[in-house]
Amino acid sequence: MKTTNKKIIATLLFSGMIGLTAITNPLNHVHADDTSISSSATSSNATSSINSAVSSSIDSAVSSTSSSISSASSASSSSVASSDTANSKANVTYTIKNANNYVMREINTSSARIWDSPYTNSSKVKNTTTNLNGKLIKITQTARGTDGSLYYHITYQGTDLGWIYKSYLSYTDDYEMPYVYTSQLYPIYAPSGCEAAALKMALSTKGKALDIPLDKFINLIPRSSDPNKGYKNDPFTKGAGATIYPNALAKFARNYASGSKDITNTSLSNIIYNVKRGNPVVFEGSWRMIVNSKSDHVLVILGYKNGKFLIADPYMRQNSKNKVFWTSTSDFLQIWHTTKRGSRAMVVI
Repeated sequence: MKTTNKKIIATLLFSGMIGLTAITNPLNHVHADDTSISSSATSSNATSSINSAVSSSIDSAVSSTSSSISSASSASSSSVASSDTANSKANVTYTIKNANNYVMREINTSSARIWDSPYTNSSKVKNTTTNLNGKLIKITQTARGTDGSLYYHITYQGTDLGWIYKSYLSYTDDYEMPYVYTSQLYPIYAPSGCEAAALKMALSTKGKALDIPLDKFINLIPRSSDPNKGYKNDPFTKGAGATIYPNALAKFARNYASGSKDITNTSLSNIIYNVKRGNPVVFEGSWRMIVNSKSDHVLVILGYKNGKFLIADPYMRQNSKNKVFWTSTSDFLQIWHTTKRGSRAMVVI
């Protein structure tokens, strides 16, 4: 064989092998439980074309080399096919458990699918994380598959989003619940209705009572001369001394959030525990949480981070600055633990 022909053969073989390697190596198939939005392209036709080109360009002296390349390509394709079969979710079953005791977590991607069930081959896409990246969500259930995969059932402000693979959620130190602010001053004027306005904000974190105006919401609450049973005096009259205590307010709240309960005299750690899990706390404090204030007022805790509570004060207008603000837990305890305020509180669950 002439030297020139040998060079041509060597060149064709080298380029053919590189082309084949570039096509076969990137065949990275997405695992069934790695459900980020992506696409993968196969290239068996391109591989066959290169093998054909190499074979037609060289003589019988190198046919065995070409045969080896084709065999390697077939082995690679067979391996990928076996991997796909192994990753099939057709026969996976899940053990589902309650997860209301899990802390809230953040969605960490904008390119994941959220399913209508823990993932199997028959699952359908219910949502995507396109507009949810960075959002704080609540975990309500876990699903552990027989293949070891783990999915979480998640909600955002009371809305059922579906099931998401565990890797698309991250822990956080900043627990700020999504909420809708309610003012007791405008557009509805209820200067003595802070309990109802604070409760309405708390319920908004669950997506409840959003379409009920404050005046109608207040009028749904029972009235009584005993604040342990209902609203005492008129919430729409300034200086009326209207109030309702946590046990009666929690009973009313259970019409919207069934787990709501009175937690008067609870510990600071229990309040933090609940807030981290997306359960707002309505409590008796002071206006703007001013230490040593003589005011007696009801507000709601909507978040926690670094030893501070995020507190919403309903006795502000919608456009008021700092209607929602951070207060240290030490100041909170100093204000909350007074004979006048009685460490009264309730949690919305």
